[in-house]
Amino acid sequence: LCNQICFSLYTAHKVFGRAYQRLLSELSLTYPQFLVMLCLWQKDSVTVSELCVLLGLDTGTMSPLLKKLESKKLISRVRSTTDERKLLITLTAEGFKLHKTAAPIKKIMIKQSGFSHKELEQVKRSLELLTENLSKIDSDSE
Repeated sequence: LCNQICFSLYTAHKVFGRAYQRLLSELSLTYPQFLVMLCLWQKDSVTVSELCVLLGLDTGTMSPLLKKLESKKLISRVRSTTDERKLLITLTAEGFKLHKTAAPIKKIMIKQSGFSHKELEQVKRSLELLTENLSKIDSDSE
């Protein structure tokens, strides 16, 4: 078990989640909600489909996340005026304000990791390559 990369990733995922949750509880956000907000802080007014692609989630998972964020008055969901089939997600004033409050989280997580920014970038690139390689297996088998 100790020699399995899958177990190391699983354990890191759990610990990472707990570390984020401690910080996010002050913002009353779950980690998946935080990821949605990160997307919107980067680019406001996106469709549900765009968010699903960015986060690798299906609409069945995304819809409850968006409803919860809307109930917290952080986002609004409105039909596109050019295509009524599309639902646009935009930040509210409260959603914009939360960005300033959440800004220190990245620095805190970097510090708590015990890694330098450069080391974390290397880990990130390795994980992205691993994800890409393993995703090819899924597409090859289809």
